[in-house]
Amino acid sequence: MGSMVATLGEKGAVYYPQTKEVGYQPVFPVKLVDSSGAGDAFFSGTVMGLVKGLSLKEAVICGTKVAGWTIESAENICPELPIRLKQDEFFKNMK
Repeated sequence: MGSMVATLGEKGAVYYPQTKEVGYQPVFPVKLVDSSGAGDAFFSGTVMGLVKGLSLKEAVICGTKVAGWTIESAENICPELPIRLKQDEFFKNMK
């Protein structure tokens, strides 16, 4: 059985890794400007974390952060993404 992630919008996300352990990731506080692109950003961030070798739990944190930054932008992407990735403590600790 594979892993699964489901987003719950403003209520966060749940994930089910292959270990059958259930996890929940709440959203981080953000100022909503436009939610367009948030889902794509979430899954892009999550996949980025998995490609970097993170656990599903840690990868979902990546996705949650990237989606939050996208929500704070008037565009459907976060134009400041490279800067935010460099400034964020979680991402600084990634290999």
